[in-house]
Amino acid sequence: MTRHRPTPQLAFILLFAMFLLTAQRSFALDPQSEAVKAGAVLFGKSGCTYCHGPAGAGTERAPSLRGVSSRRSDEQIRHQIHDGGQMMPPFGEALTEDEIAQLSAFLQAKDAWDLVPPSK
Repeated sequence: MTRHRPTPQLAFILLFAMFLLTAQRSFALDPQSEAVKAGAVLFGKSGCTYCHGPAGAGTERAPSLRGVSSRRSDEQIRHQIHDGGQMMPPFGEALTEDEIAQLSAFLQAKDAWDLVPPSK
């Protein structure tokens, strides 16, 4: 069996694609990004705090969401929000795809929990 080595052009394309994916993710995870800020507001207004707590630390009704990005990918987080699962109800009909993306960006952001507006 012969092994094929990638051409320099293919290696460059693969590295560049990896860079773009990483750069896009890091911009979305910036706590100052508009998507993260909007997601924090949605977290506070969409009923998430009822089950997960105002600081996302979990309650007897639902687990902590702090550090969820180390356990779930963006796709998995969006799927969970949209379709629900286990004890979580689906929110796919209550939230738009953009709102689900904002919630996911917020949940993946570092140190963004202080952006959640206080409960009234």
